[in-house]
Amino acid sequence: MKGLKLFTILGSVAAVGAIAISPMTAGAAGADADAAAFAGATGSLSNAIGLTPTSGNYTFNSSECVAVSVDTDAEAGPCTIAANGTYSSISCGTGTTGGAPLGHTDSSTVSGTDLLTGAGESTTTSYGIVFVAGVGVLEGVENSDGDAGAGVVDILPTGGDCVNGVTQFTAAGVVAA
Repeated sequence: MKGLKLFTILGSVAAVGAIAISPMTAGAAGADADAAAFAGATGSLSNAIGLTPTSGNYTFNSSECVAVSVDTDAEAGPCTIAANGTYSSISCGTGTTGGAPLGHTDSSTVSGTDLLTGAGESTTTSYGIVFVAGVGVLEGVENSDGDAGAGVVDILPTGGDCVNGVTQFTAAGVVAA
């Protein structure tokens, strides 16, 4: 999408194992405002997340994603998010991804298409997420121009449970820049 910089902040199993992906659009200061809403799931986590501290790797892919940009001309359309990174869990649902809260070491690619013009765009971002009881705050930076954004992600175990170990999460959230 022409002015829409899909700033995807995808988080993954943050400390306690939950992945939060947030496709986010990043925009410049001023008259530009970008936002995205998404939902998706992690692949199988490299280490199950339970009630004791653990860390590992994750992947995430959106199943639903829509982005909007308001700059010189409004744009809106569907998007996709693919992300991967690391997680550090304190206890199921509580932890971090991507070196959060100070680091943005996880990576995501967001691709979108403007419904009016059919134009496509793709961008990569670096991000991190902090989760407490399954609710995450994410922040990230678009790699090409340094635009920053933030959002909220909610995760839910869909493979296993916190007592026996969670092996997969679904995530839904919104991001704005």
